[in-house]
Amino acid sequence: MAYPITPNSVVEFTVQGRANNQTCLSIFHYLYTGTSTLGDGSLALDNLVSVLNASGNLVGKLIQCIASNCNIDQLRAQWIFPIRYVYNTYAPYATFGAFSGTCNAPNAAAALEKRSDRAGRSNRGTLHIWGVAQEAMSAGRLGGSYTVAMQALATPVQGSVTVSSGITYDPIIYNRRSPALSPVIRGCVVHDTIRTMRRRTVGLGI
Repeated sequence: MAYPITPNSVVEFTVQGRANNQTCLSIFHYLYTGTSTLGDGSLALDNLVSVLNASGNLVGKLIQCIASNCNIDQLRAQWIFPIRYVYNTYAPYATFGAFSGTCNAPNAAAALEKRSDRAGRSNRGTLHIWGVAQEAMSAGRLGGSYTVAMQALATPVQGSVTVSSGITYDPIIYNRRSPALSPVIRGCVVHDTIRTMRRRTVGLGI
């Protein structure tokens, strides 16, 4: 059944994969900034993901940061605010990471900081990039070729997405307590130090 989507609704987009058989998620949020109501929310998700799931766009740039021995299993898109609807699943355009090397430590992550125009901790966020290749790391830091890949990823992370005329989405730092106050991402900072991801749900992975 088709369901309508009003302006200022929020989409959650997830890239799910595995590093050394540990499930890992990369989660992004987008604000629908069009001026008209979308008649079919499920179709709107299909159209958005078709743009994101391309070699030169968000999914492609993320895969360039993930080691080639890691699996890219599934994409998921879901309207989560102001009404939460069921999610749609999609096949990624590539099923393995594209960064040459081997991920031996699934809890090691690179960090891409997301910034808005507003001050305060709630107006910043961090994308932890899983599946970092051992070859990209040295003495706890990331090498030049890897940070170049992260810089390339920063462009779609902070970029608005235009699906068609009048249908656009802005990337946001999602505020779970007050979704309507979620700020738009205006810039990204690449950090070259290795971070550690921690298991959040037993059985799910990292």
